[in-house]
Amino acid sequence: NLVGEAVRESAETAADGTFVISDLTPGPLMLIASKPDELIQLNQPVTAPARDLEIDIPPGGQITGRVIDKETKAPVTTFEAGIARTGGGRTVIIMAPHQKPFTADDGTFVLENVPAGAHALVVNAAGYTTATIPSINVEEGKSTAEITVEMDRGARVSGRVTGSDGSALSGVAVRVSAESGRVMNRMPSTPPPAVADASGVYAVEEYLQAR
Repeated sequence: NLVGEAVRESAETAADGTFVISDLTPGPLMLIASKPDELIQLNQPVTAPARDLEIDIPPGGQITGRVIDKETKAPVTTFEAGIARTGGGRTVIIMAPHQKPFTADDGTFVLENVPAGAHALVVNAAGYTTATIPSINVEEGKSTAEITVEMDRGARVSGRVTGSDGSALSGVAVRVSAESGRVMNRMPSTPPPAVADASGVYAVEEYLQAR
């Protein structure tokens, strides 16, 4: 199913692909058709009211790859892989990636329906920092050559949060952020923050790392 959104109104398509969005203000609007689990997102301008509007989703291409541990070269068998829109000369990720979960003994994956054009490939796995491979060119109806994604083990940061009088502060959210180098990760997919316990102690087991 695709979800069409205009202003704050939305609707989900029926089995035949039809949809109706009501109670819109007449005039120019932006319609957004999306299905994140299939990497589909398309923006289309529309003027309300409108009838029999057709939204054509391009077939896109494929990104194929294999995820391995950078040090041991062993396959990473459970992970999430997806694409993100980038911008700027330093390949800054400016939108959260659309990701899909994968489980494969050999660490392989295939992303289907990837829109034609240049994308950043983003891979997350428990215990590893996020791997980002920029500027992957996808052609409509074609598959990329297999891309090897090497994952770095995540770091652990721990400590204690205290107030100005030295007493423990509980419930404080602690997150580690990295912004340097050629690629900066600025995504809601960052692992959730650690929360200090009653003694003010926290531990961040893994975090995104600029690459």
